Amino acid sequence: MEERIQNDSEELVERLVDSIEYHFDNDNYETVIAEAKELLAVEPDHFYALLQMGYSYLNLDRMDEAKETAQYMLGLWPSHPRVFHLYGCVCRYSGDYSRAVESFKQAIELRPLNIVHYCELVETIYYSQTDSSSYRMYAYGFNLRKLRFEYFFVGESKKKMEEALRISEQAVGIDPQNSRIHSIRGHLYYALGKYEEAEKEYAAALELRPDDGEKHANYAYLLFTLGKREEGQRYLDQALSIAPHAREVQYVSSQFEQYKDPQDYYRFISQTFEAWSHLYRDSLWYLEQLIRIKLQFERKPKKELKRYLSIKPDDLEMQITYGQVLFDDEKYKAALAHFQKIKQQFPGNAHIETWIQTVLDKGTFKIYILPWIALVFQGLIYAVALVYLIFMFVFKVLTRPFRRR
Repeated sequence: MEERIQNDSEELVERLVDSIEYHFDNDNYETVIAEAKELLAVEPDHFYALLQMGYSYLNLDRMDEAKETAQYMLGLWPSHPRVFHLYGCVCRYSGDYSRAVESFKQAIELRPLNIVHYCELVETIYYSQTDSSSYRMYAYGFNLRKLRFEYFFVGESKKKMEEALRISEQAVGIDPQNSRIHSIRGHLYYALGKYEEAEKEYAAALELRPDDGEKHANYAYLLFTLGKREEGQRYLDQALSIAPHAREVQYVSSQFEQYKDPQDYYRFISQTFEAWSHLYRDSLWYLEQLIRIKLQFERKPKKELKRYLSIKPDDLEMQITYGQVLFDDEKYKAALAHFQKIKQQFPGNAHIETWIQTVLDKGTFKIYILPWIALVFQGLIYAVALVYLIFMFVFKVLTRPFRRR
């Protein structure tokens, strides 16, 4: 009789475990909790029942119950990696990032080849630093309309992001085919302004999971930031067709919509790269991208080209580009002087010779005489303006005593 009862109990436990697994995989978390409690009534402290119940509380945002379950399990199994994983997730989504980091590190120490623990640890470090309290505000420019602010990871925050990258390299070594870790690495590189590396990681994640809408959205947003809006739009369209309601997809879509006006879009990407170029003055890559973007939007990046060439004067392409910008701005005398100067630096270059002839074809009047006429005319305007201001000042001073009190 006792043997039959035991067999029935074992069958019930087995059936409930299978049912819990099925409902958890199908996001039926309320059912999981109910059946886990039923299982615990039959077999108290059943590991799987407690674990899935804890994750279900977490997914339902019932944080107090999730935390209570995780802490209870830590008391029973103080050296189990899955328990540390659960507790780490609870702490992370409760905003207790420091405890979450320690928990995931414990899980890795107990099971050093589990890629999931690495993913959670790296994501936690990343999100702990992208929280608004971890940003450093950096004002880099001023114009008549507004002060432009950008946010960067500097100091301790930057060090933590770089630590997360080092940890993620270990994870890639364990499982280079894991798309999740490549996506996280893409986020880290993007946050640090290392867009070339971010592009490689997002592309790798997308290649591994072409059916994941968020992978398409991540790559789309990177291209968008690099000024490649049309190419990014194709990836965003793909993301919307796969997962239109995913949070990341919705965010990227909103950014494309927010900056749909070409002028707004130009300001967004040019100010982004201008900020990075000011922060990382030892890197020419950001300055080069800023020049490319300004040329793409038919602006004249004279200031940026001068700065670039002061650092790298042997860049023939940029030297010619600077001369072309001067020419397009109708600064023919300056353009001619520039091309003649670099002709000495790059003797025998046919492209430079062609440009010199193109400028000379404008004729002596446009090259030498017209700039002086423009300068004289501009001087007259300033002189008239100055005389007018002086006159108005003297008039106000002289007429002040006669005004009615």
